[in-house]
Amino acid sequence: GLGDTALDAITTGSYNTAIGDAALAFNTTTQSNTAVGYRALVNNIASYNTAVGHLAGEDNTTGVITALGHGALQNNTTGLYSTALGQSALALNTTGANNTAIIDERFILAGEDDGTLGEKLVLIIENPRDSKDSIANRIKHLRDLTKFEIPKEIYVTDKFVETVNGKIQRNKTIKMVLDS
Repeated sequence: GLGDTALDAITTGSYNTAIGDAALAFNTTTQSNTAVGYRALVNNIASYNTAVGHLAGEDNTTGVITALGHGALQNNTTGLYSTALGQSALALNTTGANNTAIIDERFILAGEDDGTLGEKLVLIIENPRDSKDSIANRIKHLRDLTKFEIPKEIYVTDKFVETVNGKIQRNKTIKMVLDS
């Protein structure tokens, strides 16, 4: 599904991918899910989940889930093999096994020109509580990430560039950090 409510009202299926406002909205009985969008895996209770988006795995209460985004594993209270990378990371996750939270603050993943690699993955974090070394160490020990998914450099900044409404200006923030 692509669009505003993506896989809205679909309650069964096997290999789902959704991109859009509500992504896998109300899809509660699927197996292999990927969702990118505002509410990502909203109300999904299945296994094998990956979510990228504003509220990422919102309301996903069980399963093998990886979430990347503002809310990360928001409301995932009994997640099994959970991994979260985002501002709220394992938000409201109180139980479960093998849960990992990496970054609590806002962050941006970007590419930076590199003489050897051509381009390398970098992580930009807004005002982190933990040291760059501590964050890098936690990322390196995630078994779900390949060597190409691990940032080669971590940058920190006090504040992301924002619009007057508080939205992150991603390109301006990346330029500001990489040019400094």
